[in-house]
Amino acid sequence: METLRGNDAPWTAHSGTVEQQAQQVWFSSENTQSESNFGFLQKNVVATGHSTENDLKHLSQTQSTPSLQPTAFGSSVPNFDHEPPLLEELGVNPRHIYLKTITVINPLKEVDPSLMKDADLSGPLIFVGVLGTFLLLRGKLQYGHLFGLLIFGSFGLNLLLNLMSQVNQIDYIRTLSIVGYSMIPMVGLAGISVAANLRGWFGVFCGISAIAWCTQTSTRFFMASLGMIESKWLISYPVCMYYCIFVLVTVF
Repeated sequence: METLRGNDAPWTAHSGTVEQQAQQVWFSSENTQSESNFGFLQKNVVATGHSTENDLKHLSQTQSTPSLQPTAFGSSVPNFDHEPPLLEELGVNPRHIYLKTITVINPLKEVDPSLMKDADLSGPLIFVGVLGTFLLLRGKLQYGHLFGLLIFGSFGLNLLLNLMSQVNQIDYIRTLSIVGYSMIPMVGLAGISVAANLRGWFGVFCGISAIAWCTQTSTRFFMASLGMIESKWLISYPVCMYYCIFVLVTVF
């Protein structure tokens, strides 16, 4: 029995080494085959000047599929070195969020039309959520009302602005993004309401200031998106009425 055990140990180590070598040969052959297929298809496209849909699909799959590299234990680990960042895959651009926020905070800053093409919703959701949190600190649970006003009010504004515009059209998602980003002064008003009572002359002054600030910022964004430079006051009126509802919810 001891002799058999002594012979089993080298056989087990030898079989493990053979298995690892076989897996390494399999992985290297798979990588070599995929590289050769990619090179053949690429040369075919260059030589013929045209490519079929299957060729393009295979090329994209070959480029986007992460390569598997064997480890010391024989398992495969995907290589994500050339994969784009997670925020980029989700369509979130932190730089655009920062620039839009700065544009709202600084009313004198010129609006960049390229920013209006990015229909980002992460910023509006954060700002409306913070607004609801400030109201919650006052004992008012208004998350449903706030998000309902944001969604359905933006739909009405989008329909009205597209009817008024004769140059460009704006989609609903961009309207929702503009309305949400312009909500930052309203968030400040809700923050003030936590520390001070706004049911007086001070509250009237702060409410009117927040409405004017939100309306002015949102109007500038809509003018840059729709190209309605000469229709500033025509855009401002429905936008002002819209933000008055948020002030009433915030103060009372």
